[in-house]
Order: sequence, then C-alpha cells, then structure tokens
Amino acid sequence: MDASLLLPGFTGAAARIRKWYWGFGKDAFPLNGRVTYPVGKGPFPLVLAVHGNATAQEPSDAGYAYLGELLASRGFIFVSVDENFLNRSWEGGVPHENAARAWILLKHLEAWRAWNAQEGNPFQGKVLLDDIALVGHSRGGEAVALAAAFNRLPCHPENAALPFAFGFGIRAVVAIAPIDGQYEPAGQPAPLQDVDYLVLQGSHDADVSMFAGSRPYQRLRFTGGEPHFKAALWVYRANHGQFNTRWGLYDHDPPMAWFQGTRALMDGEDQRRIARVFISGFLEASIHGRGEYLPMFRDPRTASAWLPNALILNQFEDSTFQAVATFEDGLDLTRATLPGAVQRGENLAAWRLRPVKGRGDFNFHNRAVQLGWVPAPGKVPAYAIALPPLAWDMTAGTRLVFSMAALDEDPLPGQPPPLRQAPIDLTLELVAADGTVARVPLSSLRALQPPVKVRFTKWDALERTLYKQNWEPVFQTYELPMALFKEASPTWSPVGMREIRFVFDRTPRGTVLLDEIGFGF
Repeated sequence: MDASLLLPGFTGAAARIRKWYWGFGKDAFPLNGRVTYPVGKGPFPLVLAVHGNATAQEPSDAGYAYLGELLASRGFIFVSVDENFLNRSWEGGVPHENAARAWILLKHLEAWRAWNAQEGNPFQGKVLLDDIALVGHSRGGEAVALAAAFNRLPCHPENAALPFAFGFGIRAVVAIAPIDGQYEPAGQPAPLQDVDYLVLQGSHDADVSMFAGSRPYQRLRFTGGEPHFKAALWVYRANHGQFNTRWGLYDHDPPMAWFQGTRALMDGEDQRRIARVFISGFLEASIHGRGEYLPMFRDPRTASAWLPNALILNQFEDSTFQAVATFEDGLDLTRATLPGAVQRGENLAAWRLRPVKGRGDFNFHNRAVQLGWVPAPGKVPAYAIALPPLAWDMTAGTRLVFSMAALDEDPLPGQPPPLRQAPIDLTLELVAADGTVARVPLSSLRALQPPVKVRFTKWDALERTLYKQNWEPVFQTYELPMALFKEASPTWSPVGMREIRFVFDRTPRGTVLLDEIGFGF
C-alpha cells in the first residue's frame, strides 16, 4: 500500500533508517495479519483487531491470540492486524501516523473483499462483508473509531487527492483502553454514527490514565431506525498492558517502568478473562443479534458467574433512549433538553453546570449538572424535573435512565473533601398525573460508588507530576423499570407522569454529577 499521502512529514534520516530496518518505506506498507477462523463452510462475520503504539521491534499482533481463538470458536473470522512498522522506536516515531493506522484497517478490508470474490481463494464466499467488527487497543482504539468514520467518506477529509471507496458493513466497534484526540480530522473529533460501541478502561492504566474512551462513547449518535447500543466499562485494578499478552504488567518502558507500582494490579489472566467475556458477549449481541447478552452491559453483575471478582462500573445506552435532560443545551440551568421540561433545585448547597474533566484536567467534551447537599434541620435537598405532557407510551417495561458520578469534593466552597466516603444512596421519586408518588431507593439497584482513588507510581513527586490527582469522575448508568415503582406504590401509574425527583435523603452529605436523564423503551 502506498501511504505517502497520509504521511507527508515522514522523511529524512528516521524514514531512511526505518526503510533499512523493515525493508520497505511508506510507499510500500504491507498487509500482514494473523488469521484465526472457524471450521466450516461459512460465511462468517469478520473481526479485525489492531494493537497500539508499543516498541516496533517487539511485535504486538500476537498478543490477541486469546481473543482470536475464542471468537473463532463462536463463528467469527478474527484477524490480528500487524501495524508494528508504525510503532515507536529509538530513532523516533512515525509522525502523525494515527490516520494511517485507520486507513490500513480499511485496506485490509479491501483485501478481504477481493479474496471473498476470488475464484479458488481459501476464503472465497466465507466472509460476511456486511457483518464487520473492528477492535482496537490504545492508539488502535482511536484508529478503529477513525476507520468507522473514514468508511463513510468519499475521500480523505484533509486531502481530496486520496479517494476512499470503502463502504463496508462495519456494525460494531470495540475500543480497549483507547486514546482519543491525538488525531482529529480537519481539527474536529471523528464522528461516530449508527454502530454499536464498546469501550473498556482500567482504573490503573498508567499509560492512558484518564477514561479517554468515554469521549467517543458520548459523541456516538444513533440516527436511523435500526436497534443499536453502546456500553462503557471501567474495571478497577486493570492496567493498560495486560489486555495484550505481549505487553504485560508495565505500561511504560524503562526507566519509567522502574517507578511504576504494580502490586495493586489484578492478575493478567483475570484481566483478559474480563476482556474475553465482554468482547465476545458484545459481538454476540451486536453481530449475531443475540439479545440475551444485552443484560451484562446494562449491569455487569449479571455476568458474575463468568467473571473474576472485580469492581466494574458501567454506562449503557440504546437507540430507544429518549432524552429529558443531557445538559448540552445552552446555559439555562432551569431548561431541560426535552421541550417544556423545567428543572429546579430545592435546599441544595451546590447546583451548577460544569464541564466534565478527568485526571490531568483531561476534557471529556461533556457537560453535567453538579449537585451538592449538606445536613439542614427540616430541609430535604432535592433536584426535580417537571415534565410536559409526554408523547411516549409509558409501560411497566419503560425504564427511568440516568448516569451519576460521585465527586471527591465537599459541597461547600473552600472546604476540604472528606477523608473517607461511603457509597451514596438517595431516593428516586416519580410523581403521577394525579399527584401519587412512587418512591424507590437508589440502593435497590446499587448504591453509587464513592470516588475510587488510585496510585500509579512508587514515588510521590513523580505521581504528582505525571498524574496530578488520584481520582477522576466515573459515571454509573442506572436503569429503573416502571414496574419497580409500581411495586413500591401499587396505586401509582406511569401514564401522564408529571415529575422526576432526585431526593438526597439517605446520605447526609455529598457531591455528585448527574447526566443523561431520560427514558428507555
């Protein structure tokens, strides 16, 4: 493949040294991959997986064999793509190579399209080109999102001299500990649209130390009538490297590796078991259409029999979601996303709109409402949304949906955060048209996890310099079916519901972010 138009700045001594080492330059990149495929006539869905930016001389593509063997046994052709020649090395990396990583994936798909139609090819007629999934780790996690965006375009967005004629049936995208924003085509985030999306992130990822994959999760939009879903999983004690068997415990090369703390990390096989369970379940749900796998993404505890003992926080949204308040609609705190809906605070110590930022001030490109409360005799703090007449049919299966994250901040300005925080509980109230109120405690589903603090290094000064803070907000999605409220109050009916209330009456003091309030059907 001639990638010259994608890498115009890759010249000089570094390019010559790499050409000497690899035997090819940017005008002749190879299509290499390790293929694991099912026995049988097929045709089969196709899964391409791609590594991230490890040392070029230590190939990374063999590190996903554990996924390939499992997925082939489940009826998928699995290709671990070799892009090691783009990785870092002593002579300097390939500058601005992220777009090339994505383009190479699509060139692999072109090869598979040709083989699928080629008389006498071992893969003739074996590939379902409308059932394609992309899996990427680290920079590969950004590459798969870019590839899904490029797949829809007629040409490269920054150079029309490079035509695109892809148009593959990419239905699912999986990002493992991805970075986001290292490359933004034409200076804007790569759009994601009408694909299913899964992102996994470890709490102890010393390389991508912020949940960067939540950005593509947030910007993914479902615009058509087909069913889609997206899920984000945050895994406590997982690191960056153990998702690849060739990378391992240390997320940095020496000498930085000498200072990385590893005692808190989960066992590597346990970390890969989590990847096996959720990636295979995601592809079963997305590509094979097996809806019985969806509950594990709504609540990972439903898959506990398959998983090691681990704390996993999750976000989930499907294409039935109807927004009431997403906090992306201007500066008026009282106006919700749903036309006619009105928001108000009652007896709150803090009520403000704020950008959501992660470790090191990383901007998640998302906004939420911050709510804080303190004990006050005779006053019950609450946050309420008055609803207009709803056009949606509310049934027992309809779900109240929202996402919430606890903050390591005191509700009152200038006060230090508490030394220890317990899980946060509150009461959800739904007010019917006749004024009947149904009340359900949050803990009936699960209490809100307090901020989880982590440490990456052995040296305090290095920890402060590299990572700035020992926590970041991690959202948890809650889905409470109307049947749960009906059980709590048998005379209550969701038809004509007029108000949603978050009542902070079960934890005396706390601060949270609240986002993505709505209903799922």
